[in-house]
Amino acid sequence: MSHSTTNGILLLAVCTVFVFMPDGTVSLGCSPSSVCDGGWSAWTNWTSDGNCITTCSVCTQPQTRFRTCTNPTPQNGGKPCNGTSTESNTIACDVITCPVVDGGWGAWYAWTTSGSCSASCGGGTLNQVRTRSCSNPWPHNGGKDCNGSFSEFQTVDCNTNPCTAVDAIWSDWTTWTSNGRWNVSCAIGKQTQTRTRACSVPQSCGRKCEGDSTVSQIVQCNKETCPPECPSTGNVTNCSISSVSMTRTIQTPTSGVSGCTTLNCICDDVYHGYIRYPTNCTRFIQCAFNKPSVSSCETGKNWNQNLQICDQSRC
Repeated sequence: MSHSTTNGILLLAVCTVFVFMPDGTVSLGCSPSSVCDGGWSAWTNWTSDGNCITTCSVCTQPQTRFRTCTNPTPQNGGKPCNGTSTESNTIACDVITCPVVDGGWGAWYAWTTSGSCSASCGGGTLNQVRTRSCSNPWPHNGGKDCNGSFSEFQTVDCNTNPCTAVDAIWSDWTTWTSNGRWNVSCAIGKQTQTRTRACSVPQSCGRKCEGDSTVSQIVQCNKETCPPECPSTGNVTNCSISSVSMTRTIQTPTSGVSGCTTLNCICDDVYHGYIRYPTNCTRFIQCAFNKPSVSSCETGKNWNQNLQICDQSRC
């Protein structure tokens, strides 16, 4: 069954209507009572979305085309078309030759200081540096980098004001410190003590410190009374001991006797002090109120008459 229409020839099938269009295409339709799934129409022609987008070397242009789910249109519960109704594409629209741009130096940045002045007064030198970049313009499309260095250095004068001389000064003395133990265990003992001080550094040809940085002193300490002791050599004729004092008398041999040493009362002329023992350098005599008292140094030490202490000196 067929009849003519203003748009073409209409053919009626069981379900689908074929419409022959004047341009030779065929469009599908459905009978009013039939269930028909949707079908895609033909794609439209590509259309441009705007002007040509220019980049270096190639110009591009986006394009789009469309189709509709009308061949046939879903009807009476028929399924819609599968897929997308739009496609996009980018095509080359022109070719441009990119220029080669060599790099160029930008302006120098300000000088900056590197380090500190070599002198605080009287004229010193100071190191400075400044930099630049190859950005005027940047190299493009295979262009060459800038020739030369991106940094340079210079030395400038600084602190040219005249120097004022500053003399060195001593610090305060430290407290006295002991260098060892007391030299005796009883009676009047001695001990060497030391203290120090430090000298500052003179500035601008100032004067150095005068004097010593270390001083020593010998201090005495009254310990308990030592027990009396008679000399180990000679003839002791009168060695009496009481709770108050001790008297010793050493007789001197008469002339003509060889091998004898004259040993008078050794503390007669020494009110307070120390004397080396005449025949044994590991011992010494302490005179207190013209009274002698014999003491011994520690093992391995000898009496040093100059320093008035027991030390490692030789006999």
